[in-house]
Amino acid sequence: MSDTVLFCIPYAGGIAEVTYGKWQKALGENIQVIPLEPAGHGRRMREPFASTIEATALDFLPHIKQAISEGKKYALYAHSMGTLIAYELVKAIIQARLMEPEAMFLSGRLPPNHQYSGPDLHELSDNDLVESLKKVEGSPKDLFVVPALVETFLPIIRSDYRLTETYTFKPPVISICGSIHCFYSDNDSLVNLQDMYEWRHFCRKDFVVHQYSGHHFFINDHYVDICNEIRNALSEAVCI
Repeated sequence: MSDTVLFCIPYAGGIAEVTYGKWQKALGENIQVIPLEPAGHGRRMREPFASTIEATALDFLPHIKQAISEGKKYALYAHSMGTLIAYELVKAIIQARLMEPEAMFLSGRLPPNHQYSGPDLHELSDNDLVESLKKVEGSPKDLFVVPALVETFLPIIRSDYRLTETYTFKPPVISICGSIHCFYSDNDSLVNLQDMYEWRHFCRKDFVVHQYSGHHFFINDHYVDICNEIRNALSEAVCI
């Protein structure tokens, strides 16, 4: 059994088990992958949605406590909306005086101290929200042509957008004792390379940016390479 756990947090509208379930094979037996599913998503679809990013983070905290109680080292991976949850989760970990993650692996979003200033997509009509989603490169096209999928996933996406669009950063900046590795795509319309480098203020150890080609959801195309980078980083951090 692995002594290192990688907790993985999904993007807006994402299902953690679907996105990260295939990462276990790519990471190998020395790192245990645990997808963290937000309330209202995937196998937790019957549960009410969380009201805030902070509430989602607190909902995940027992998973961290369990890993620590079992004597395991751990790290966090998060994409897009998930990076806000990961940040608030670290805050909750520190406030609970728990062992901090060895590393954070982040992609697809500005640091949390950048207040969202775009349109309130969560308040759009269903049709307008679908049209907005179609413009995001790499979003699943089947979602928009199958009515049953639209009916299932649109409430999830709307709720997730509400969480991110109403999130307010509360200073000061919390930095982890471990390292941060950021993953960035050169054709991501939602974030640029300079934005990703601002994450360096959120850690006290090594900070690294890994650049890839593709769109906002590049992690689905490059997950094997990303897993290799994660495995290499954790090998140095915890000697797996």
